[in-house]
Amino acid sequence: MKRSVSNFIVCLFIALLAIGGMPAPQASAVGEKTPVSINGQLSIKGTQLINQDGKAVQLKGISSHGLQWYGDFVNKDTLKWLRDDWGITVFRAAIYTADGGYIDNPSVKNKVKEAVEAAKELGIYVIIDWHILNDGNPNQNKEKAKEF
Repeated sequence: MKRSVSNFIVCLFIALLAIGGMPAPQASAVGEKTPVSINGQLSIKGTQLINQDGKAVQLKGISSHGLQWYGDFVNKDTLKWLRDDWGITVFRAAIYTADGGYIDNPSVKNKVKEAVEAAKELGIYVIIDWHILNDGNPNQNKEKAKEF
């Protein structure tokens, strides 16, 4: 359990670092405030997730299921609706390594890119989850994850 929590924190930190390097989102309406335009680059201070002003923030959002199976449901229109109607501030793009996922089918990476681009345009934070189930060893495809 501790290892799972540690792995999650490391993945979240890497995702936040990657998000920090993203260009500013393009608002779809003049003057529109988005989660990213409000909070900017996030970082960790102690046990808190903080925004660019040093204020603690709590993200709320949803996760996809395996993008290789249900990728059609992940697109800009859906993410915009989730942001505007449900108030999500973060989207977790889950990509499995096996079962038709990235290791078996590298073209699935394009769906992840599409989700990330849509989230960036909408000013939503995104976490890419390199998801494993079958092998139970998060280090088995470590080099492929780095390449990704």
